[in-house]
Amino acid sequence: MIVIGASARAACFSAARAGFSPYWLDQFGDSDLRAEFPGALVSPGAYPAGLVAALEQAPDAPVIYTGALENHPRVLRQIAARRLLLGNSAAVCARVRTPALLRERLAVHGMGLPKFLTGGADAPAAGRWLLKPERSGGGLGISVVSPGTRATPGHYLQEFIPGDNFSGVFVARKAGVQLLGITQQLVGAAEFHAPAFSYCGSIGPVSPTPRVQSRWEEVGRVLAREFGLRGLFGIDAVVRDDEVTVIEVNPRYTASVEVLEEALGVAAIALHMSAWGQVLHSSTATLPCLNARPDPKCVHGKACLFAPVDLIFNDVACERSDAIADISFADVPAPGTRIPRGAPILSVLCRADTWAACAGLLRRMAAGVYEALGKSGSGRPL
Repeated sequence: MIVIGASARAACFSAARAGFSPYWLDQFGDSDLRAEFPGALVSPGAYPAGLVAALEQAPDAPVIYTGALENHPRVLRQIAARRLLLGNSAAVCARVRTPALLRERLAVHGMGLPKFLTGGADAPAAGRWLLKPERSGGGLGISVVSPGTRATPGHYLQEFIPGDNFSGVFVARKAGVQLLGITQQLVGAAEFHAPAFSYCGSIGPVSPTPRVQSRWEEVGRVLAREFGLRGLFGIDAVVRDDEVTVIEVNPRYTASVEVLEEALGVAAIALHMSAWGQVLHSSTATLPCLNARPDPKCVHGKACLFAPVDLIFNDVACERSDAIADISFADVPAPGTRIPRGAPILSVLCRADTWAACAGLLRRMAAGVYEALGKSGSGRPL
């Protein structure tokens, strides 16, 4: 299969765990991805339109996509015209990513979505409001605004909902819609130098109360039915007082999938492919129980580290994991890669016995990476 997106690394490793042979097209071409799988780099300046041309040189195989191609329906249509696209169509993505329509369809079923304002509206004096890009991805470009701030072209205003941030991963197949698992999202964490509101990791799986689990499952079924979602998809939500308030829907493989795969021992890509009848004999397409924990160290975590200054990457930053069990690095740039301030450097993956221990490991390793980069001189301004 061919995996395309801003970063294809996680989905490629998921595909390999499911028994598939992935080929990648993305805009990073990280060293750990290149070491394991064939593929080609699409430069950030040419992305995402450059994916279409790059496909001409790729193997003859079906395509799955990662974030945030759901925001580029024209590119998805062009890809679907050339290859078998095993993912939600451009039309489905356009509908589920339209805030007005999402709010309308959820309201029909008595489900909540934050209030939003478009069309040059001003932020009200009551409550807190966020300015969000219409084509958002990973929380980038979101900011808190003052009362009276006008929604600029290409943006809309969304009410800020306090509470804990979670992400639910679902799979929609002919047999129905099932909740694969839930992770708690790490958002805008200062210890990872993440921009405000930016996604910077996941820890899970989370074991919700029966009431909250039921609400998650109901939301997933409603959204899949109303918008025709198929295969893997994610729902970002705030949970407060046992209520699940949907923030947005990601109609594809999401960043938290690999965390759930490792903890639950499930091949998510196999489940996704089975939604289109694409099943390998060596793959398992069964879903785990939410309370099942095949891994005795049952909590897995992922942290995305961002550059605090413009820097040149040096792989000395990855050497500290050698003597530490249950830690690994991913999305590792090639030595000498120039990384601008605010851009992702790499990811840290870990596992532990508890949520607190897992979070502590991620913070400890992040501090080590930043210290190593500073001591190696790689954190110098370009």
